[in-house]
Amino acid sequence: MTNKRHPAEAYIEGVLDGSIPACYEVRQAYQRHQDDLELCREKGLVFNPNYSQQVINLFTKLKHYKGDYAGKPVYLEPWQQAIIWVTYGWRRGHKHGPRRFRQVYFEVPKKNGKTTMLAGLGIYHFAFDGESGAEVYTAATKRDQAKLCFNDIKAMIKTQPELAREFGIHTSTIFWERNHSKIVPLSRDSNTADGFNPSAAIIDELHRHQDGSMVGLLANSMATRSQGITFEITTAGTDKQSVCYKHRQYTIDVNAGRFEDESWWGLVYTLDEDDDWREPAAWRKANPNLGTGKSEEYMAELIQKARNDPSQENEVKRYHFNLWTGTEDKWITEERWQQGVPEEPIAEELLLEPEVEVYGGLDLAATSDFNALALTFHHPLEGWLHQKYFFWIPGDALDRRVEKQNMDFRQWVRAGYVRELPGNVIDQDLLAEEIAQICTKYQVKALAYDRYLAYNGAVQALIRAGISTTEQQQSMIHMSYPTKELERLVLSGHMTHENNPVMSWMMGNVMIYRDANDNIKIQKAKSVEKVDGPVAAVMSIAEYLAHNISEEESPYNEAGFF
Repeated sequence: MTNKRHPAEAYIEGVLDGSIPACYEVRQAYQRHQDDLELCREKGLVFNPNYSQQVINLFTKLKHYKGDYAGKPVYLEPWQQAIIWVTYGWRRGHKHGPRRFRQVYFEVPKKNGKTTMLAGLGIYHFAFDGESGAEVYTAATKRDQAKLCFNDIKAMIKTQPELAREFGIHTSTIFWERNHSKIVPLSRDSNTADGFNPSAAIIDELHRHQDGSMVGLLANSMATRSQGITFEITTAGTDKQSVCYKHRQYTIDVNAGRFEDESWWGLVYTLDEDDDWREPAAWRKANPNLGTGKSEEYMAELIQKARNDPSQENEVKRYHFNLWTGTEDKWITEERWQQGVPEEPIAEELLLEPEVEVYGGLDLAATSDFNALALTFHHPLEGWLHQKYFFWIPGDALDRRVEKQNMDFRQWVRAGYVRELPGNVIDQDLLAEEIAQICTKYQVKALAYDRYLAYNGAVQALIRAGISTTEQQQSMIHMSYPTKELERLVLSGHMTHENNPVMSWMMGNVMIYRDANDNIKIQKAKSVEKVDGPVAAVMSIAEYLAHNISEEESPYNEAGFF
C-alpha cells in the first residue's frame, strides 16, 4: 500500500516538473525549497511538516461567509497548501525550533482566494500559534483599508460558534481574555502603534504604501518575538520606486540565491516574458485559483473588455496578471540573463590569448556608492563574445546599506565580487590604480567613460597611467543602439557573461525608458536600485561596436557616435 502524496507536495512537484503551469518566479521559489531539503543540515535548518499541517487543519474548521461558498467549509487548494507547507514547515535549529521565515512576500492577482487565506492565518496567529499575549495587526496606510482584512477575520470567526463564544468581538478589536491576545487594525492615521508588540502582521495591498515606514515599524517591533512573522500580500502596482516593488525584487533575488536571507521567503504569481496575457493558455500561470474561485468565463470577459477599451488594458494586466505597468519597462528578464552564463566558467587563459580584443566601460557616477567596470572580450577569428564585471564600494557606504536595507551586501565582498575600499567616499587614486591593473592584465584596447566625468580624479589618473581611454556621450540617441545590441546579444545567445550575483541583482533593477522613436536607455533615476553594472556593460558594448563596425553600418554615424 502506497502513501498518497500530500496535496502541497504534489503541487510543488508538479510546478517543478512542468505538469502544473507556473511562471519562472514560482518555479524558482519552490526550487529553493527543494534544494534546502538537501542542504538543510549544513544550514542548521529542519523541515517539520507537522507544523504546516496544524495550520491547514485549522482552515477545515472554518467556513466561508460570503459569495457562492457562504456557509461551506473552507478547503484550501493545493497551491494554497503549498504556501503554508513551506512557510510553517521550516524550523531553525531543531524540529521544534522557532520558525525559519519571519517575512513572507506574496504577490497574487485578484480573485485568487487571498481573502480566505489572510483571514484564516490571522485567526491562527491570534489563538492557535502557541504565542502567549499574541498581538496580530492587519496593517494598511488608511484605517478603512486596514479594517477590510480585520472585518474578514471577524466574519470568519462568527461562522464558528465555538470560537465566537470564546472571543470578544468588538468594532475595532478582537480579544481573547484567556490568552491576553488581540487582533487590531493598524494604519498610519491611528494611534494603535504606541507601545505595541506584534507577534504577527498582515499587510494587505502593499503596493499602496508610498514608503516603508509601516513595514519597518512592524519588523522592528517584533524583535522580542522569536516566532514573529509579517505577511506582505499584494497585487501589482505602478510605482517601481515603491517599497512593494523593492520587496518584490528582493524576494526574487533571495529565491535565486543572490542574497542569503534565511528569514525571508515569498512567491510572485505572474507571467513569463514570452506569454501573451490575452491567450487562455497563459492565464493559469498568474492565476493559480483559475477554475475554482476565479472562472475562465470571468477572465475571458475581462480580456474582451480590454480589447474593446484599451484604457482598461493596464488595469487588467496589473490586477489579474501581476504585470507592473508604468512608463518604464523591465529590460532583460532574470531567466534570460541567467541563460547567458556558460555551463563551465571561461578559462582565464582563453581571455588572455593575444588574439582576444578587450573593450571596457566604466561607470563612475557615485563617489559614495557602487562603481562598476565591465569588460567585453571579443575573439575576431572565432567570433565569440564574453563579458566580465568588477565592482567597488566605500566601506562606510557598505555599512550604511547593510544597516538601512537589512541586506547582507558583505557576502559579495567575502566572495570577491565587490572590492571594499576604505573610507566614506571612493579613494579615486586607489580606484584608478586597481582599474589600471585590470586593464593592463587583459590588455584593454579602449576604456570608455562618461564625457561629463572627463575631469574625474580616477579618469585623470587612468590617463596618466597610459590606459587608452575614450569619452562617450550618454544621451538617448547615443546609448540606444548599444543598449539594444547588448539585449540582442544576450537574448540570441551570441554573448556569454560570467555568473556574477552583483551584476544579476543590478540587471533585475534596470528600468528602460523608450521614446516615441523606439530609442531606449537605462533610466538610473527610475530604476529600483543600483544599475551601475548594466550601464558599464552597455558602454563596453558601445566601445566594441565603435571598433568593429564601419561608419556606414552605424545607424548613428551622423550623430557623432564614433
